[in-house]
Amino acid sequence: MRQNLVFLDVAKTLVKKCPLFLGLRTAEQVEPEKIRRLLPAEVALVADNDEMAAYLIRMMWHESVQRLFSWKPDDMRKPQPSFFNLHSIIENPKMKKTVVALLDQMVIPHWPYLPQRKDTYDTDEEEEGIEGAWSTITDDPLSYHFYYHILDGGEGGRPPKIIESVEDKQIDNKYFSLKDKSCLHLIAKSKNMEALQHPVVRMLIKTKWNSYGFVFLCLQAAFYVIFLLFLSYSLIHGSTRTDPTQYRGVTDFLRGFCEVVTLAMAVFYICEEFNQMRVWLSILLMMAYMGTVTVILLNILIAQMSTTFTQAKNVARLEYDVDRILQLTRMERFPFLNLRVKYYKEGDWISEMKLAQELLEFSEDRNS
Repeated sequence: MRQNLVFLDVAKTLVKKCPLFLGLRTAEQVEPEKIRRLLPAEVALVADNDEMAAYLIRMMWHESVQRLFSWKPDDMRKPQPSFFNLHSIIENPKMKKTVVALLDQMVIPHWPYLPQRKDTYDTDEEEEGIEGAWSTITDDPLSYHFYYHILDGGEGGRPPKIIESVEDKQIDNKYFSLKDKSCLHLIAKSKNMEALQHPVVRMLIKTKWNSYGFVFLCLQAAFYVIFLLFLSYSLIHGSTRTDPTQYRGVTDFLRGFCEVVTLAMAVFYICEEFNQMRVWLSILLMMAYMGTVTVILLNILIAQMSTTFTQAKNVARLEYDVDRILQLTRMERFPFLNLRVKYYKEGDWISEMKLAQELLEFSEDRNS
């Protein structure tokens, strides 16, 4: 542990004195197995050095970090997966700080009327002019660009949709598998509370929830209420008849219609449950969540006049976000709706005012 801290201090000194250190690569290894040349951040990721990887990732360009976790569609006949699989990093309990650092690199501040920065420049004059303009900017950008394509992607960083080069519009990615779990789903299942509170995760949850989550949940509740009403009418009206198998009159035919609808909806719910049996772990998690919420609500009632009320409120808010993510991912896995592809967004522009509340809640939760 002390040795890692020493290496971290050395790395901070090198980056401060020589920023080009971040772009240096190791020598290519051929034996015993071929390994490509790696950046310092990649070496830290391979070694599972959380502190070092988190620091180096925060010091790199946003585009360079995102390239490490995005697929490489240079040859669309045989596209290659990303250099690093974000799924495995999220599931690694030793790399929690690295996950938060990666989320930080998915938020890019935007200042209008500034020249585009580059990894390499053609001339020294070009580099001096562009970097000089960027060195004069203030610390309060007017807006931020949130990138969701990695969080919402599948294995190997494959996004649900890609940009068609001819017409410059989004089309479905045939190499994307709906069975792949998103990084958002894995963050919800992990115990990394700091990542769950991150503004990128919060805004992606809010975007999905406003786009289709709330509407589909209301539709499910409405259909279930209709099912209960039809079932209740069929049972109550049938119990008043001497021979329920006989259908005479308008009310009996209405009862028959309700019975048919009830049977059809019952078959649908049974098929849905069989479909969900493949993800039995999610069902257990939902049951565990319900028990946790019950305990939290009891704690809130007990601790309203004590100092633990704030902690209980924060935990309840986190559990609510986890529940929304699990509900959204469950809807996305429904084979006929294809929601994950249909409502896919590569990113979104967030104004400073819109982000202020999310950042404030994030800071309060991290400091509580």
